Amino acid sequence: MGRRDINPSYDEVHPRATRYIVAHQICAVGDVRVQLDGLTHDDVIWTPYEDHRLSRPFETIYLFSGHLRLGSLSQRHMPERVLRQFGYEQSIPPSPMPTESPGAHVIDQRWLQFDHYLVTGLTAASSPSTCVPEYMSWFRTVSHHTFAEVSLEINPVLYHVIAFVVQMLSRQVSRLKMSVHIRVYLGALLVFSNA
Repeated sequence: MGRRDINPSYDEVHPRATRYIVAHQICAVGDVRVQLDGLTHDDVIWTPYEDHRLSRPFETIYLFSGHLRLGSLSQRHMPERVLRQFGYEQSIPPSPMPTESPGAHVIDQRWLQFDHYLVTGLTAASSPSTCVPEYMSWFRTVSHHTFAEVSLEINPVLYHVIAFVVQMLSRQVSRLKMSVHIRVYLGALLVFSNA
């Protein structure tokens, strides 16, 4: 996590993804979450394409929001969820909930008319962490929270069951847009279950 090892033979004419050496290993979600929770603002590469712009200029088609396809496979492309990476102020993105693929013909037609499906109303960011004022409040309602563990003496199975229940309840609270105080209570439940 954090900053990856850079491939010494990389140069900016190659695709940006080849810049980093990727370790092929299997990680448990909990391990990755711990690493992500440990990242600081300085550990995050907010604008990964910035240095690459001289050899590959930004094109408006990158802001196409919709399904992309390769043969019979399709996947939703949602640049509005990562506007910071493109140098724009991050706004509150639409839900990433899966939607049914509209079918190959419709995907192709939308792609041919991509300019009708671009993310609009963008503001250039003054810094990599710039976001609209209400973004952080929204983010806190949809993001997971970290809790300090009081004791490691608990039965691991019981701990994971309680953590799963708290996570599911927390998601339900987010969906219902209920008070953040309830989420804090659920977090306290997890911490006190370790005592």
